[in-house]
Amino acid sequence: MTLLPHPHDAFFKAFLKDPENLKQFLKDFLPGELLKFLSLNHLQILPEEKIPLSKEKRLIPDLVVETSLLNRTLHIYLLIEHKSQPEIRTFLQIGFYILSLHEEDLKAGRIRGFSGCRRVWGEQLLRR
Repeated sequence: MTLLPHPHDAFFKAFLKDPENLKQFLKDFLPGELLKFLSLNHLQILPEEKIPLSKEKRLIPDLVVETSLLNRTLHIYLLIEHKSQPEIRTFLQIGFYILSLHEEDLKAGRIRGFSGCRRVWGEQLLRR
């Protein structure tokens, strides 16, 4: 019998990949003020291989869920990991996931550049 290196992690990933379990989890843990704007009937779990992160296993997100918030696409990042003590790297890890997904959106043309001035400069800047 092969032992899993992180059995709790594997259990929660498998549990939350079931759409009904995920929906109930979000209902139980997200604030009601936010839930009323989310489309929990249209949850889509993004496969890890679609997320362009490092090939190191520790940098693969546990679960990224796509849904909509007020008719706009929204990503919900779930990082399910036991930490024996508070660690600042957890915030950096989540930030890295978010930036990686935004980079993919930029490359695919799903995000426009923006600034406070009248002309758009972001597209030229981001093409470099």
